[in-house]
Amino acid sequence: MKRMTAGLAAGAVLAAATAAQAQGVSVPDYRIELDGEPEIRRVVNNSDTLAYVRLDPVRIENPGTDSRKEISSDRNPREVGLMVSPRAMKLAPGETRTFQATPLGSPDKERVWRIKVRPVVGPRIDGGDNAVVKILQGVNVLAIDRARDPEVDLGSTIEGGVLTVRNDGNASALMTLGEQCAESRCEGLDPFRLHPGTEKEIDLPLDGGSVEYRVSGPNGAETISLIE
Repeated sequence: MKRMTAGLAAGAVLAAATAAQAQGVSVPDYRIELDGEPEIRRVVNNSDTLAYVRLDPVRIENPGTDSRKEISSDRNPREVGLMVSPRAMKLAPGETRTFQATPLGSPDKERVWRIKVRPVVGPRIDGGDNAVVKILQGVNVLAIDRARDPEVDLGSTIEGGVLTVRNDGNASALMTLGEQCAESRCEGLDPFRLHPGTEKEIDLPLDGGSVEYRVSGPNGAETISLIE
């Protein structure tokens, strides 16, 4: 097994993020690195109608595994480990409002949440006397609270044209700009996030050659070779 301990320790640099957007509602920055502290994000109503929005935090247990499950609570934020305030907002056309995400407790391992930003079904008048139900699709915001002394520790093996990458560290890594090159040919590889204690199998399009990925973790980003 080839091992690489990426020196990616605290603070957060991820690949450049574009806005997460549903019909009429967007969140310009849809990844949050909490580092034990509250963070504020914006919600924008891009439509020409009034929008009612709910914000529901969901904790992801065992992310990236077959035993993954979601934990939510409408009444006790400590069950989820994340307080989101406000939980509901009303936005006029073109209006921008903010919400705050605050991690609760002192974790001994990395925690992951999905904050569901969902326009609420509601009546509006269609120009006449009829009430029309308007249904909008929501967007998700990824929130991560790192463990103490976070570290990405990657290892890789290859067998039968399948590359297996494992993260034995205590911090997740975003793997982007993957590329396999053999002789004079190169093929791009799909991006993925590798959570602590999980592994990812990648079907390689070429025989032999080298594989590189851009690894973004708690203390920055660097390009590493998984196969040389």
